Amino acid sequence: MSNIAINQFLNAKFPNVESLNSVDTVIHEIENTVADLSNDRDTNSSIISEVDESEANKFLDTLRAYVKFPTEKALDNLNDMIDKYGNVPAITYTRELLEQKLKLIKEAEIRKEFVQILDNLNDFEIFELNDLTNIVTSHDERVKVYEKVVELRNEIDSFKKNANTATFHIDVNTSEMFEELEMKLSDLVGSELSQALKKALTEAIDSWDSEKANEKSQTLSSAALSEFGLLLGIQLKAIPNHKLVAGSPSDVTLWALDCLTDKFQKKFIYHFEGNGETNRLDKPEFAFSYIVGYLRKNVEYAKVLFAANFARCCSGKISGSFSTWFIMSTLVPLKRKFKKEISLLLETDNSHLLSHFVTEVKKFDEEIKQEFAFMPVKGQEWTGLTNDLILSRDVVWNAWLQNEKNFVNKRFEEVVNMEDAFSIDYDLVENGKTKPTKSAINLKNLLEGITINYDSLPLKFQLKFLSEVQLKLLNFYFDTLKKGVNALKSIKHVQLDGVSTLERICRIWCSSKYIIETMDKWSNELIFIELWQSLNNESKSETTFFESVINGYEKEIMSKIPNLIQSYFERQLNRTMKDYFQANNDWTLTTEKESSNDELEFVILTLSTDLRYLHTTVSSETHNSWRLLLSNTVVSYFEKNIALVNIFSPTGADKLEKDVNKVVYSLDLVKSYDHYGRLMSILDVLRTGKLDISDENYPPVDDSELEMLLMRRR
Repeated sequence: MSNIAINQFLNAKFPNVESLNSVDTVIHEIENTVADLSNDRDTNSSIISEVDESEANKFLDTLRAYVKFPTEKALDNLNDMIDKYGNVPAITYTRELLEQKLKLIKEAEIRKEFVQILDNLNDFEIFELNDLTNIVTSHDERVKVYEKVVELRNEIDSFKKNANTATFHIDVNTSEMFEELEMKLSDLVGSELSQALKKALTEAIDSWDSEKANEKSQTLSSAALSEFGLLLGIQLKAIPNHKLVAGSPSDVTLWALDCLTDKFQKKFIYHFEGNGETNRLDKPEFAFSYIVGYLRKNVEYAKVLFAANFARCCSGKISGSFSTWFIMSTLVPLKRKFKKEISLLLETDNSHLLSHFVTEVKKFDEEIKQEFAFMPVKGQEWTGLTNDLILSRDVVWNAWLQNEKNFVNKRFEEVVNMEDAFSIDYDLVENGKTKPTKSAINLKNLLEGITINYDSLPLKFQLKFLSEVQLKLLNFYFDTLKKGVNALKSIKHVQLDGVSTLERICRIWCSSKYIIETMDKWSNELIFIELWQSLNNESKSETTFFESVINGYEKEIMSKIPNLIQSYFERQLNRTMKDYFQANNDWTLTTEKESSNDELEFVILTLSTDLRYLHTTVSSETHNSWRLLLSNTVVSYFEKNIALVNIFSPTGADKLEKDVNKVVYSLDLVKSYDHYGRLMSILDVLRTGKLDISDENYPPVDDSELEMLLMRRR
């Protein structure tokens, strides 16, 4: 008979424990099988040769006994037989039958044990817990309760161990059975019994935290400490320790520690959940300050009285120090109060109340963490009431985020629409650096205030603020500045509405430059580095969070400014050079006129004023760059409007060179090779009629230009 056939046979004939009572029938079948095997001398000659008829009967009696009285030893003996005689069907069949019966018996024992423990739990409820008054008044009765809880806990743990090591005939969910027993014990102890036990302890330690108690005693009576340890022990035995986790979302606390804060909690309810003046929706800080004040006064004193006893009862069983569990019990009424009031904050039309509440919650969390080193889960920062009351509730979080968006958007409109929004502030930064506008300063302050608002939040909430609030404001400001750039392109005057075009250009430049410098600085701050790395899954990155925004500012705004500056300088030259053109309309002079070139003084004075303005407004680097730009603009202006459009004598060429140099030297401009050098080469051709290729200071003119210049000589 194959193993599959045996299994089918067993499952059909023995589906449960009761069916094993028909074992005699099975033994009869085994006897028939053995008889058949005895007739088959070819297959079992080794057995027939070794045993006579008496031995065969003895062998069958042994198999019959193993099945009638199944034990693990009998199973071991059958395995020994198989080792000795081989896989004889009668023996292997008996072993399979025995294994099946042992499994069914074990299953029956487990179920019986489960039912027995349930009965014991019910008896505990009916007989031991029928008189809670007696338990409150009698320490001996409370000790009996503790001993009974310990006994029940041991039974449940033993059941779990037995169930985990057993193998069953059919699938049996022992985990559900174990959880049912644990739940039953937890419910029995955690309901009315726990209240009775807490009442007894509260009476035993009454007034431990009164002002006089702090001054008088550093010890408690042995009876009070005994009650404290007793209640701790009962909870640790009744409640699975894996559920007693400090800082867990379930807000679990230790009953004994709740008793220590009982009087405080009642006072808190009186002050902050009643009709008193201290219970104000707009002043959550009153309640927070009350909690902090109590902890400052009592945490250390409570440790002196109770921490050693706590350690003896809890060490190695649950995580969290005495101080941690004490603070958690103290926070219970605070959480209860604000969980009720959150709905009121959401319903009110005054959005400031919710924002103020969130600010105070975050301040409280930081105060508790910093002052009391509060870390319920070792190695993990406490997420605080901020998480419990705000972040874990989508409705509250979304309402707060929307409030912040509305506030900063309104504030942004105020920032950019102030009358002096784009006036330049000359006092904030040192000389030699770009002076910011007031709107740029205010925007920076607004953005940094937002960062402070979320820097203590978990990563995903920080990203939400950064992407939906800060980056949007930076884009709004970008749009504002870009509109300014486009408007400047259409201005054809050097002054409009009493403000010079140069100042208008610098306002855009200074605003953009200051914000770019601010973003560069932020890019090196830890909070933004971590946020960027979290998005890129890299420990190091060549790019930064603000790089794309900075690139936008530089490409669409900063890169347009030099052209605007050049256009402004050209308009200044057009405006100031009129007298010079009138006085110098003939460059074919044979002798140079005696003249002081007063016509250039106005040009020099005007441009020097512009340069002084730039010197005090933009950075030294930018000022030097724009001085070079002015130099090239001035030289190109003389080249295009005079040198390349007039007829020159050598004397006229000399005069123009002197005039150009007067402007360049008076303004202390840089003489660039490409522009100044080119003009000098042109004037040299106009003066001499030939190209001096030996002068390496100036670039040579090409052949077509040379031909044109020679035609303009006289």
